[in-house]
Order: sequence, then structure tokens, then C-alpha cells
Amino acid sequence: MASRMPPPEIPLQDDQYIEVDELKRRISENSVVIIDVRDDSEIQGSGKIATQRWINIPWDEIANEFAKTDAEFEKKHGLKKPTVPGAEVVMQCRTGRKASHAFTTLFKMGFDQMKNLKGGYNKWMESA
Repeated sequence: MASRMPPPEIPLQDDQYIEVDELKRRISENSVVIIDVRDDSEIQGSGKIATQRWINIPWDEIANEFAKTDAEFEKKHGLKKPTVPGAEVVMQCRTGRKASHAFTTLFKMGFDQMKNLKGGYNKWMESA
């Protein structure tokens, strides 16, 4: 039996979430990078947010991926690595829990302008 994921080390504040409508606006402006932290099987089973600025990095690989050089990151993911300060990044998973863990990891690395998609991909699909 799989163990339950503990809560993130740093509880997210209300202003660290982004609603679906706001994310749609930012996607249309091409001003945000979405990091989907689900594993491949979850994405294959349910789909992904359609945007060119989308990266899949499973939540437990975030620290390792962001430790890569800019060139290594871009070669693997096809996008430039978001940088501090100023990177507009939205973390997302199915419900928001894994994304909260990934959020905490990047927050500790200095990313302070990130958002977590409120309700995750499930909420995104409800609005489709």
C-alpha cells in the first residue's frame, strides 16, 4: 500500500495560487512557463495543458533538473530554464499536492514569483 504524501514543508499562501481563468490569460500572452509535475502515466491517462511553454518534470526530480546547467536543461526539455529573478512559473499536477512540494523546492532555490494552479489539472479540465 502506498504511503500518503506529507504536507509541503512551506504551506502556500493564498497569493501563491493562480486560478484557471488567470492562467488561461497568461498562456494567451505567452508570459508563463507551466511545469507539470505529474509522472508520465498520469499525463498519458489524462492529457496536459496545451501550450508551447509546458515542461514535464516529475515532482521528485525538480531539484535535480534545476541543478542542471542552462544548456543541459534546454536540451532535455526544449525550453530555456526559468531563472531567478523574474521567472513566471506555474506549477501544476492533478490536484495541487505534488505541485506544492515542487513549489517548496523551487521556492528554497530562490523562485519567489511562482504560482501553483489552484485545484490542479482536475480544475483545469472542469473549466474546459
